[in-house]
Amino acid sequence: GRKKIYGLELIVMICATIIQCCLGLSPAISFPAILATLRIVMGIGIGGDYPLSSIISSEFSTTKWRGAIMAAVFSNQGLGQVLAGIVALVCVAGYKNLIGADTTADACGADCKRAVDQMWRILVGFGCVPGCIALYYRLTISESPRYPLDVDEHDDLQKVADAEAALATEAHDIAPPKASFKDFVAHFSQWRYGRILLGTAGSWFLLDVAYYGIGLNTPVILEAIGYADSKKIYEKLYNAAVGNLILVCAGSLPGYWATAATIDIVGRKPIQLGGFIILTALFCGIGFGFHKLTKGGLLGLYIVAQFFQNFGPNTT
Repeated sequence: GRKKIYGLELIVMICATIIQCCLGLSPAISFPAILATLRIVMGIGIGGDYPLSSIISSEFSTTKWRGAIMAAVFSNQGLGQVLAGIVALVCVAGYKNLIGADTTADACGADCKRAVDQMWRILVGFGCVPGCIALYYRLTISESPRYPLDVDEHDDLQKVADAEAALATEAHDIAPPKASFKDFVAHFSQWRYGRILLGTAGSWFLLDVAYYGIGLNTPVILEAIGYADSKKIYEKLYNAAVGNLILVCAGSLPGYWATAATIDIVGRKPIQLGGFIILTALFCGIGFGFHKLTKGGLLGLYIVAQFFQNFGPNTT
C-alpha cells in the first residue's frame, strides 16, 4: 500500500539524517566512507518519496485540477530550499563570534573548527524537524482511494458500482490478484506503455544530470560573480547563504509556482518541451560564455535557467 511505504521511506530518511549529524571521527572507520554511505541510504528514501508524493496527491485529486495539485505538492520543495537557506544564514550569524569576523582558513583555530563542525551538523540535523512533523501525518492518513479499489478492500466501492448486491458480494469474495514484478515487465514490454516510461524516466534522468550538476556548482557561480570569493571564513559562508537565498527566491521558487498556476491551462508537454529548449540555449550561453560574460550577465542567465528548470521539465 501507499501509506505503509510513504511512512517507511520517511523513517529511512530521518534515521539516516540523525546518524549523519551524530557521526564522529574514529581510527577504526573512514569518516568520508560512512558519511557517503549514509547519504546513499538517505537518497534511497528520497527516491521513494518523489514518486509516492506524486501518486498519492494524484489519487486524492480531481481530474480537473490534478496537474495543479501535483505541481503544488512538488513546489513545496522550493519552500524547503528557502527554509534551508534561512537556517544556514541563522547558523552562520549565530557562530560569528566563535568563527571570528576576520579569520581565514589558515588561521582557523580549535574554536573556529569546532564552530564550523557544529554548523554543518545543525544544518543536516534540522532536516529531521519537518520530517518528523510530516511522519505523524503520513502514518495517520487514510489509504488513497485507488489502492483499495484495485488491490484489497474494494468491497464497498464495488457494491456502489454494481447494480446488483449479489454480484457485488461475489466480487468481494474473489480477491484480486496481487501485482508482481513479472506483471510489471510484461506491461511495460509493450511499446505503447514502455515508451511512456522511457520518455518520462529518460527526460527526468537527463534533466537531473544538468540540474544536480548545476546545483553542486552553485558555489562556483557565486564565486564567479564575486559574491562568495572572500578569503575570510565568516564572510564567505555568510555570502554563500545569502547568495543561495537570492538564487532560490529569484529563480527556482517562482518557477515552481508558475508551473502550478499554468499546468492545467498550458498543458504538461508544452511546458516540458519549452523548458528543455530554453534550457539548452541558456546552458550553451553559460558554458561557452562563462569567462566572457559580465558578473551581472552570468547571474542573470543563471537565475533565468533556475526559473525554466522548474517552469519546465523538473516539475512536469
